[in-house]
Amino acid sequence: TTAAMQFAARSYPSLVPSNGKIVNATVIGKDQTGQKYEKAQRVSTYMSYQVMHEMYGWEEDMDKLLIMLPIVGTLFKKTYYNSVLKHNVSELILPKDIVVDYWAKSLESAERVSQVILLNKRQIKERQMSKTYLDVELGDPVLIIPDNVKTAVQQDATLPYEIIEQHTYCDLDDDGYAEPYVVTFERNSKKVLRIAARFDEDSIYTN
Repeated sequence: TTAAMQFAARSYPSLVPSNGKIVNATVIGKDQTGQKYEKAQRVSTYMSYQVMHEMYGWEEDMDKLLIMLPIVGTLFKKTYYNSVLKHNVSELILPKDIVVDYWAKSLESAERVSQVILLNKRQIKERQMSKTYLDVELGDPVLIIPDNVKTAVQQDATLPYEIIEQHTYCDLDDDGYAEPYVVTFERNSKKVLRIAARFDEDSIYTN
């Protein structure tokens, strides 16, 4: 515990400096007029503002990450645009909530990377109303408890669904080649809530 706290105490000031400059953009190439440098400063200031003020809980998650990292060994940060909150968010993800395919050598080369997300009925409805998820009936949440675990859980509105967000490859256009997609589904009912492409016009090649 002492070693973990010392690691966090030394790492935190390097990642979260007291001047609030979390992001530092770098000028690449010649900059004779200084315009690139001025733009880099503006980008750094705005992105630092996003991290510290718009991303609720970012600083607390970073503090928690630095305490847990030397103990657990591996942690994940998931940064994305939240269509419900209408701004970028960055979440701390524990290793127990990330599942990769058996043959994966790295996350980059994995055919499937799945995240387990717990969302209650209200949170699911918010995403359906914002058109992030399909408006499908999931039924009541089902809590899967192993046979060797004895626990009493109250079945109320806070009981979450087990949502799986899977980064995988699917051949949806039947051309014989599987393209990268993000497929989100509810584990118990196996109903698909969302399919989003992991590619755009700049990252694909056509003949």
